Amino acid sequence: MFAGILVAKLFLIQIIHNNLYAEKADKQYATPAGDMFNRGSIFLTKKDGSLVAGATISAGFKIALNPKNIQDPESIYESLHNYLTMDHDIFISKAAKKK
Repeated sequence: MFAGILVAKLFLIQIIHNNLYAEKADKQYATPAGDMFNRGSIFLTKKDGSLVAGATISAGFKIALNPKNIQDPESIYESLHNYLTMDHDIFISKAAKKK
């Protein structure tokens, strides 16, 4: 008896009143207006004395390589050099480190 009432109630909620609950769910999410992430100007200092903005949000990708798995560092650099800001010699020296 109880199982039948439960199934009937679930049917009403999920099938019959689907649009009502979908609208309520959509209203939970709001896109913020304006720039919420303006944190001002906080700077940190690198070891070489140059300034780096602290608490910033940046978009992009990181490329990570495992030097133990690299057989030919030169060919990998050639295929990735369009995406890298790293100098050729620095890349080769880091890719050659097997430890």
